[in-house]
Amino acid sequence: MASAVAREAGIHVSQLFRWRQELCQRDEAPATTFAAVTVSPEPVSAPVLPTPSGVIEIKFVGGTRLRIMGAVDAATLSAAVGALAQGERRR
Repeated sequence: MASAVAREAGIHVSQLFRWRQELCQRDEAPATTFAAVTVSPEPVSAPVLPTPSGVIEIKFVGGTRLRIMGAVDAATLSAAVGALAQGERRR
């Protein structure tokens, strides 16, 4: 039985018996020791607040539309409206 399992795992049978022999000959406790492990729950993080959503749509006199969705800072909105308004004056 052990020989068949060893062969299926790709281990030569003689290696399996050598490991068995070495384990049986040990007179002392194994040199390796295990370190203590503590499993603790994942830290609770602050809840992620949803980004305010909304739509701003501006229709200019010439028919051009500006649609902004989601959260936008005032400087970005001001620059976009200013650029479109200047474009409207050129016509």
